[in-house]
Amino acid sequence: MIPRRTFRGLLTGIALACAGSGALVSAPAHAQFGGVVYDPSNYAQNVLTAARTLEQINNQIRMLQNQANSLVNEARNLQSLPTTVLQPLQDQIRQTQQLLREAQRIAYDVRQIEASFDAQYKNVPLNASQQAMVEGAEARWQNSVAGFEDALKELETIVDRLEK
Repeated sequence: MIPRRTFRGLLTGIALACAGSGALVSAPAHAQFGGVVYDPSNYAQNVLTAARTLEQINNQIRMLQNQANSLVNEARNLQSLPTTVLQPLQDQIRQTQQLLREAQRIAYDVRQIEASFDAQYKNVPLNASQQAMVEGAEARWQNSVAGFEDALKELETIVDRLEK
């Protein structure tokens, strides 16, 4: 890559030379040497356009280099993050899974929940004896209380973990 000062000096020199040759030749462009047209002012514009394009490309290269350096620095920062944060999170997940396994009457599969609910609450035989209806109601009440208790315990555990 050409140093910036040298590059700008080169551009200035080319522009002055082209402009100077255009000032000396004020006649319109005409065919010379077998029909080739040489227009000094058009040539100067083309050189300036090429020089600006080259400068834009150099700026884009510098920008890409800066972005690459930034990505490398971010990767270094990510590598220096502590991995000790992972172990407590994994421990908490294991504890939550253990509590969920211990929960007596809480179901977690939607189909299982729907089937259990239908069996316990929707399919109550209304023509059964009064004693059977009371026993069924008592069983449903005990299931409801146990499920509510398990849900409260799980909620307490979650709140405790959030406070830590």
